[in-house]
Amino acid sequence: KAEGVAAYEALRWSLARANLDGGGLGSRILTDSFVPGIKFGLHVYDSCGHGDRAVAGLGEVFPVVREGPSACSPLSNDTLLALGVVDLTGITSTHQNLARLLQKYHVPVVNVAAPVLIPPEERGQAVMKFLSMLKWEATSILLADEEYSLSVVKVVTEMATAHNICLSNVVRIPSQLHDTSSQDHSSTEAALKYRNLVRAALNDGQTSGVVVVAS
Repeated sequence: KAEGVAAYEALRWSLARANLDGGGLGSRILTDSFVPGIKFGLHVYDSCGHGDRAVAGLGEVFPVVREGPSACSPLSNDTLLALGVVDLTGITSTHQNLARLLQKYHVPVVNVAAPVLIPPEERGQAVMKFLSMLKWEATSILLADEEYSLSVVKVVTEMATAHNICLSNVVRIPSQLHDTSSQDHSSTEAALKYRNLVRAALNDGQTSGVVVVAS
């Protein structure tokens, strides 16, 4: 997504300047990097908006989170040390077990989730523009039962008439089903519940498609 690319480029730009060890930076003459002898970089893991993939990515970068203290090993001379996590998905704040593990093993986290990067007004406008391009004149919406998604759908609802789009149905995804940290249902049970929700959204038979809105 464009917002993710923009965040990545901003981080890359900032780290490049922190790594400068000579020349000029604005009005300053540099004689060493921000932290002498240390070069900063990024290990980027694209979760494509899926919580489970975000958790798996953290396990790859920080094996101790996935496997416990047994995954710890002495650092070799060529080890690239991961200092912390910049979370663009929000998974570190919604996945309670993961949050506890990161805190237990002292992994610093900067949480920059979708509501911070993309205001609900902008996402709602983008959804409406997308629907207009697809010519989905009758559309149903599945939305997560949380404040951010509700705000997005409110924008879509307010703009729908002006764009000649009929919202046939709006169905909420129960919070227990949307919460990736919940262990109360198996993946098969969750898939069946999602299927039933989609069927509910399509129950009038006149819908061009279904849009899922979730942070």
